[in-house]
Amino acid sequence: MQAKLVCYSLENANSTVRRNFHREFYGYTDVSCNGKYLYKRKGIIHSVSYRKVLDAIILTTNEKPLVKVLRKYKAKIRIFDVLINFKL
Repeated sequence: MQAKLVCYSLENANSTVRRNFHREFYGYTDVSCNGKYLYKRKGIIHSVSYRKVLDAIILTTNEKPLVKVLRKYKAKIRIFDVLINFKL
């Protein structure tokens, strides 16, 4: 099965940009009313099948939505074609 290995880097971004990227990409837990209510906000990565290999390295079959968000935050992106013998 063919897949894409997406490697990215946000090395020149400040902490605010990194936090906003992480929330949009991976999602976050929203807390309101002094912790009375918890909401799980899903990120863009939950819309595709993926496996996180290491920090900033993701194995996926559909890289287009991920690359769109990465370009929005001006991340350095490298994409490699790989063959895998398991399902994502």
